[in-house]
Amino acid sequence: MSDASGSTTAEISESAYRKFHSSGYISPDPLELVYLITDPLEREVAAFIASSFALGRVQSILACVRLVFERLRSRSGSLRTALLELSFSELRNLFDDFVYRFFGQDEVASFLDAVGSVLRQRGTLEAEFARGIAESDMTTLPALARFSRVLTDQAQLPFGILISDPTKGASKRLHLFLRWMVRHDEVDPGGWSCVTPEKLIVPMDTHMLRMSRALGLTRRKTADLKTAIEVTEAFRAIRPDDPVRYDFSLTRYGIHPEGRKLDSFS
Repeated sequence: MSDASGSTTAEISESAYRKFHSSGYISPDPLELVYLITDPLEREVAAFIASSFALGRVQSILACVRLVFERLRSRSGSLRTALLELSFSELRNLFDDFVYRFFGQDEVASFLDAVGSVLRQRGTLEAEFARGIAESDMTTLPALARFSRVLTDQAQLPFGILISDPTKGASKRLHLFLRWMVRHDEVDPGGWSCVTPEKLIVPMDTHMLRMSRALGLTRRKTADLKTAIEVTEAFRAIRPDDPVRYDFSLTRYGIHPEGRKLDSFS
């Protein structure tokens, strides 16, 4: 990757956006398993599951999420219906041989049961998230922290880092979920209307950290919450209405095979 000093951050970011912000560059990404779902109620469930398991190599993530989807759909044909109907014990039985990274039968069953509990109580994940939104909030962080606590409180057994505390780390997967649900264009499928894109926080991971440092948006070396906020504010100076506009396109340089072939932002 060449030095970005020859162009402004806005120019480089827009160039990446024009190059990569297209549905043709989604795969390989867990978003590809969500993108084609048109029912907004089913989509939010699929997006939350897919983003929550987005840990590790992308092909392993895809295999894991496909497995979870297939098993839930085998019971009712619908992810949402399965979570509304299945008990914790039934979920444990359904995933009796499940293993992915730090998660096994108990973690996945408890996680899915917590999501099902919220759906039964509020109807949608969006309705629960919206309960934590205050008009004075500058970002989604307060509402996301509350949302995380609500789900954790529903757990029958600990489900580890499947849902993280966004006040204690970058929580890339939770912010990624919000990007998918709040933004609506050729890449992000959208579906939520309770919050607008200007309040989103950049999903910070090693790929985005690398790009942010190359662009001079941060000098920090850790993909943590402070870095996520700093980079979000830098992008907000460029696009106040949509500070995560460039997340997908910039991270293609490290994630997508075509992006990895390039040695320059231009």
